[in-house]
Amino acid sequence: MIGLPYSSRDNLPEQCDARRVAESCFLKWMITRGDRVIADVLSLKKMHGSFHICDLCHTKFSYVGWSDWYYEIAGHRLHISTKPAWCFDCDKLRSAERLPTVAECEREIADLTQKRTAKGTRLAHPNALRIAQLKLDWTKNRISPSRCIWCGGTNLQYLKTEPRDGLLPFIHPNCGGTIEFSSTFLGSASPTLFTPEGLRQDAKT
Repeated sequence: MIGLPYSSRDNLPEQCDARRVAESCFLKWMITRGDRVIADVLSLKKMHGSFHICDLCHTKFSYVGWSDWYYEIAGHRLHISTKPAWCFDCDKLRSAERLPTVAECEREIADLTQKRTAKGTRLAHPNALRIAQLKLDWTKNRISPSRCIWCGGTNLQYLKTEPRDGLLPFIHPNCGGTIEFSSTFLGSASPTLFTPEGLRQDAKT
């Protein structure tokens, strides 16, 4: 959360009011005390996705493309990269893990090493190189194939995307209609932790 501070006189113990004044990929809040604005606050939304609808059966699907999903590995949290997929276990449009390759991890380590050794260059995160090495070790030791974020199943079919247009229309399995983009949505979400094998830690056993 990013706040724009005001003068020290605004630290007086008076009642404050927070009002949402705009909405996009961020929530913008105007913090007021009495009739005075004392801070503008931007809060990054933690979930965004899109709605899609079948032109034949008119079933509507919600797809969460990004949220607070993390692997918990050796005391660190690694954000989960996902791709849109049809999950045959859920029988729905879902997010599925996009597992990195060993080559991708090695390139990331090489790039970070080069940046660290370059004169006058500092890594954006002090533990970036160590986390990249952790990611490589995890990738080498991962046993399970990619899983559905929602059910943990592996019976998946990845769907085609374009950088500008996102998820492209695709045939609705067991229906024959075409599932197409309808609209987008934004929201908030609490962090969800997953095991190194891609299973939700809060899943019921």
